[in-house]
Amino acid sequence: EVIDRIMTNFKPPKRYAPDIPFPSYSYVPGHSPHPTRDPQGPRYGEEYEDIVLVPAPDPAEWWQSKLYLYGIDLFNNGYYWETHEAWEDLWHALGRMGETATFFKAMIHLAAAGLKAKYGQWDAMRKHARRSATLLAEIQVQLPEGQAAYMGLEVPPLRAWAEAVADGEGMLIPHPEETDGPVFVFYLTPE
Repeated sequence: EVIDRIMTNFKPPKRYAPDIPFPSYSYVPGHSPHPTRDPQGPRYGEEYEDIVLVPAPDPAEWWQSKLYLYGIDLFNNGYYWETHEAWEDLWHALGRMGETATFFKAMIHLAAAGLKAKYGQWDAMRKHARRSATLLAEIQVQLPEGQAAYMGLEVPPLRAWAEAVADGEGMLIPHPEETDGPVFVFYLTPE
């Protein structure tokens, strides 16, 4: 019942930060050049932005955080390492503590689960998905009565998806280790 938003045609939803282009490829460690450290990487030699320059997102105005929205676009299109990097910047900007930081930590773990699926590392994928579900449960119990969304995302189905991935209950496309695109059969659709 909570899995009612599962996409069966695997066509990604609209872009939330369409003015920011996608990387030229989805980085999978050990399978493709590191984007900034490898001479064949598309951003080789670029300096890493100082994370203090990234503004901390406000959950009451989540749509104002361009990096958060770009992270959703990355996630929905299978750029899990890049999603992790974007949301980790926000997690650091939040001081890695507090409710919103917990939310981002949960999302980082969900992205890491996607990346591990691309490796075919099923135990690590389940571990990251389980950690995501646990952190989302913490967020869910802190929500005011009658509120199910945090940062524009419905927490109960998101938690259910993470739990299903952790339990190996068919939330992945067939042969996720063979794709350059998304591995999950659900998308993040903030409203």
